[in-house]
Amino acid sequence: MKIKVFTLILFFALASTATAKEPYFVKTGSQILYYERYDADSNKLVQTTTLDICDVEKDSKNTRVNYGMLLKKANGQPMLGGRAALTAIIEKNGNVWMDLGGIVKCVLQNMFPKAKPKAKGGMAIMPAVMHPGDTWSDTWYAPGIGYVRHDSYNYKMELLSSEILVSIASSPASQAAENPGSDQ
Repeated sequence: MKIKVFTLILFFALASTATAKEPYFVKTGSQILYYERYDADSNKLVQTTTLDICDVEKDSKNTRVNYGMLLKKANGQPMLGGRAALTAIIEKNGNVWMDLGGIVKCVLQNMFPKAKPKAKGGMAIMPAVMHPGDTWSDTWYAPGIGYVRHDSYNYKMELLSSEILVSIASSPASQAAENPGSDQ
């Protein structure tokens, strides 16, 4: 069950592309995107999600985004074994690819450190042909950022929770590079 939840969350986090070669995914390195998920009934914080964009590698065909994803319960306790190291591939046409098998492998390695899980295949293209203002499922996107809000519903279409982008900040490494000699 936990793996399904993680995969769905990550799927929404990475999903979609845009026209004019502008992907609906972060393509600038050294950024941290911080999200908070609130229960619809009580409006209490239930989870946080941090996407840490480690680096972005560009070549003549694609952009490779290496990032970490950390889910935490409201009490700050990490979920699914801790931080997952992940990669997204953005093609010149804006298509975003992710390795679903690699996501599951990373989570399993976090949860069972002595295990040697293997993943084969699993590359998936996220939904394409989105335009500014479009939504996909119950998720809102911004070009060059990714998802900015995601609502979860039960089978009766009753709102369960909403996850909202709260902040985008420079990572500590990029802050140090911008402010040499400071103690940040």
